[in-house]
This record gives sequence, structure tokens and C-alpha cells, in this order.
Amino acid sequence: MKLVLLKQGIHTDKGSEGNPEIENHISKICSAVVLLKAENSGEKNIIVDTGSNGYADEILTSLKKEGLKPEDIEFVLITHNHLDHVFNTYLFGNASIVRGRVVDYPNKTLTMYRSSDSIRIPGVTFLATPGHVENHTSYAVKSGGK
Repeated sequence: MKLVLLKQGIHTDKGSEGNPEIENHISKICSAVVLLKAENSGEKNIIVDTGSNGYADEILTSLKKEGLKPEDIEFVLITHNHLDHVFNTYLFGNASIVRGRVVDYPNKTLTMYRSSDSIRIPGVTFLATPGHVENHTSYAVKSGGK
């Protein structure tokens, strides 16, 4: 698989901006959006996280530079359900959406597995990484022999 950064993550924390009613103000927030591009037989085109509102055009332009359209994506892997990681999931309507141990299939069915270890995606290993949120998931992939 080839790893391609479609959208670099950004997080500009402005704190309370001197307003005691504001706990925190963040501007220009978006997760990184990564393409795992299939290069070998059996591999799938995968997006990891889909970014925030306002970044769809940038993500689609980057995807097009890789010769792909949204309908070419077979899986979307979500690390966790914060809006800056999931907002553009709607772009990939043909993809199966994986959130932890739940898979939302494009045929409008949903399967909840007892463990994410039961979900099989060629070349992808699921890693439970709680901390930021309880059900946070990271993904390990091999690319270029590494």
C-alpha cells in the first residue's frame, strides 16, 4: 500500500481569547486525512479519517491527483468520532465505514463485532489506543516493505 497525505492536520488553539465564558476556542481545525492506496492484488483503497467541515474540496482535489474518485474508496477507517475526524465521511458513500468494532456497510446494514480483531481488511492491523477518547483506534499498515 502507498500512504498518501491528502490533507495535513491543523489545530490552532486560541484558548479563551480573554472571554471568561469561553473555555477554549479552536480555529482552523481538521484531522489529517490519509489515503492508503492499493498497489498490489488484494489491497483496498482506504481513507483514514475524513476531516472537518470546509475541507471537502481540498480532500477531493488531492484524491483526484492520485487518480481516484470517492467511489473508488472501499473502506473509511475512523480513529474516533470527533467532528474534525468524521465530518466528510458522507463523501465516500460506496465505502464501508469502520469505527472501532462497528462496520457500517453501504447497503445500509451495520455489524457490531465483539472485537475489532474480527474485522479483516488486507494489510491493516487494528490497535486499540484509548486515552484521547475511550474507544480510540489506530491503524498499522505496511508500505514499501516497512
